Amino acid sequence: MSLSTRLVRYPANLHGANDTVVAVGNFDGVHLGHRKVIDALLAQRTDTRPAVLVSFYPHPAVVLGKRKEQLLLTSLREKCSLLSQKGLDYLYLVHFTQRFSQMRAADFVQDVLLAKLGASHLIFGPDTAFGYRREGDIEFLSQYCTERHVSFEVVSPHEVTGERVSSGKIRELLKAGDVCRANDLLGRAYGVTALVVAGDSRGQTLGFPTANLAPTLQMLPHHGVYAVHAEVEGEVYEGIANVGVRPTFGSDFANIEVHLFSDQKLNLYGKRAHVSFLSFVREERKFDGVSQLKEQIARDIERVKKFFLGSVSD
Repeated sequence: MSLSTRLVRYPANLHGANDTVVAVGNFDGVHLGHRKVIDALLAQRTDTRPAVLVSFYPHPAVVLGKRKEQLLLTSLREKCSLLSQKGLDYLYLVHFTQRFSQMRAADFVQDVLLAKLGASHLIFGPDTAFGYRREGDIEFLSQYCTERHVSFEVVSPHEVTGERVSSGKIRELLKAGDVCRANDLLGRAYGVTALVVAGDSRGQTLGFPTANLAPTLQMLPHHGVYAVHAEVEGEVYEGIANVGVRPTFGSDFANIEVHLFSDQKLNLYGKRAHVSFLSFVREERKFDGVSQLKEQIARDIERVKKFFLGSVSD
């Protein structure tokens, strides 16, 4: 967390705060649409009027059983880190539970946003919906705030080259392997953070040693091979990653394996790595044998190295 951004967790009060500007949302991905909401929040901030951003964890769709698959674009750690870099005074985290999901939208506005956070101005994104059965949508909020003379604004959708930015759209693009377009909507490269764990050493046997990432709650992009950056302990390496089940060897679960382009012999086991997906190379597929797989890996590496030299575009 930034030293200038204070982390507060529900149900705590912001002591002494009676004139704050507050924005509410999941902010999963902290994409360009979210940044537009944050910009609107900061535009209302003054030295005597703190900016408070309210976010929920885990993702409500997971808690309510509406999504079974991995869908997070950012871990809680990464989301907090990204948000804290935006100049907020407070990041207010709400642990979303089945019990909390029963709170009516009107109660959330009155008891949390106004009473606990001291909001004098509320900011909502275009897809805002919270409270019992998502009743607190924009129509409800507009009527509620207008009737009670609560100052509020709704931020218009953000578009990139005519396409509306949303977490759902970014997930669709990642499922299709279109990481370049997903990155355009995010405003940065999509990345997954996880510990490097011991694998089956097949990469070493094949002559292309890999770092294997532990399972993660974050969404994996479409199964295939990608040009990536991997950041470990502040060092950034160029590399190539395979996302998938390694069908040539009959694996049962999807994971990420990364081969880094480095002249050094790296020991990454037990370290946290952040792998950013830059360009899709090819689909994952089953090969007839190890020799055919090795030949393909060599071609993939050559292509990715050319990508980093700027001679190949996605």
